[in-house]
Amino acid sequence: MHQHTDPHPQPWPVYPPDAIEACASLLAAGRSYDYARGTEIAALEDHFASQHDRSHALAVNSGTSALFLAYQALGVTAGDEVVVPTFTFPATATPLLWLGARPVLVDCGEDSGNLTAETIASGITERTRGIAVTHLYGHPCDMPAIVRLAREKGLFLVEDCSHAHGAHDQGRRVGTWGDAAVFSLGARKPVSGGHGGMLLTDRTEVYETACLSSASQRRSLQSVRDPQRRLMSDTGLGGNLRISPMAAVLAHAHLRQLDELIERRRSNGDRLVRELATLPGLSAVTARPGTDAGGRFGLHMVYDAAEAGLPRDQMITRLTERGLRIGSTQTTPLHLTSLSRSPDCQSASTCHGFPLADRLARTWISLPADYLHGDATALIRHYVRHFKEVWQR
Repeated sequence: MHQHTDPHPQPWPVYPPDAIEACASLLAAGRSYDYARGTEIAALEDHFASQHDRSHALAVNSGTSALFLAYQALGVTAGDEVVVPTFTFPATATPLLWLGARPVLVDCGEDSGNLTAETIASGITERTRGIAVTHLYGHPCDMPAIVRLAREKGLFLVEDCSHAHGAHDQGRRVGTWGDAAVFSLGARKPVSGGHGGMLLTDRTEVYETACLSSASQRRSLQSVRDPQRRLMSDTGLGGNLRISPMAAVLAHAHLRQLDELIERRRSNGDRLVRELATLPGLSAVTARPGTDAGGRFGLHMVYDAAEAGLPRDQMITRLTERGLRIGSTQTTPLHLTSLSRSPDCQSASTCHGFPLADRLARTWISLPADYLHGDATALIRHYVRHFKEVWQR
């Protein structure tokens, strides 16, 4: 067993003093909740909408809730099918089960782990109502081709951007393509309020329906303008999925400094991957040219056990024994989880299989993206040194 001083800084999320002070002021004033669209929530929503050039933004208590609201507001009902990636966090699919719908899992089409129009098409049936894509670990999907497919088939399109804050493809932000886009604002996300989520859309009926489902009287009376939907404003649908004003303050602090965070994470992540890629059996994850992974929720490399001369799990064990924060891929493909055993997900794996997702799940290793938000020079040297020592053995 190797004993080393832990070189890891405080992991993300890290908040600036003014955000912490603002939260303390809210608590001192007894404003730990907000039934309406108060100053803090409005500021976060307006910034998100403006940043993505979308007409409407709705902040809620999680990305999972935002996905549920998007699916519900887009009209998903019992018996519908929605094509979703197998290589994603379960929340991309599980809200469909709440609505009695069926997630249809399809394989990756790119070495980044993303869907393509071709793999999506393999899951479309006469019962398909829509498509949900995940920009996995910030790598943008090929949205022009996917948008064309959705329009040709008359399907709605939801972007799950929970890994992809600030990510771009050919200069265009993710979250600007679909009928709705969803961001997680929780836990270790580059924009994090501890808990939180964001729904973006240009469709007023989607926004207002989501408001009614997530909130109650005060927010609905502020935000719902359609006369028929406004009849529900007294109660909404009682979802109680609101974000707290403190979470809005914290997430907004990150959103304001997102460009700086992206630059630091990009620089540090690229350097770490570049230096480790000099070792046999390690290579960068392939992304499409012209794309940028933004805040980089998660950082991975491809591991070739035959070339490296050691099974992946053994290599991970040797590195973690040295105190390194290394693991396998942070997301297990859904067809390898209990979700695939749900009766409402059986059609996902019929006939097609998931060869690319299976290969990526077997060969990716995760690197410590949560520690790359500051001066990571010492951390990178520490990791490179220990990787080289393990390889030399």
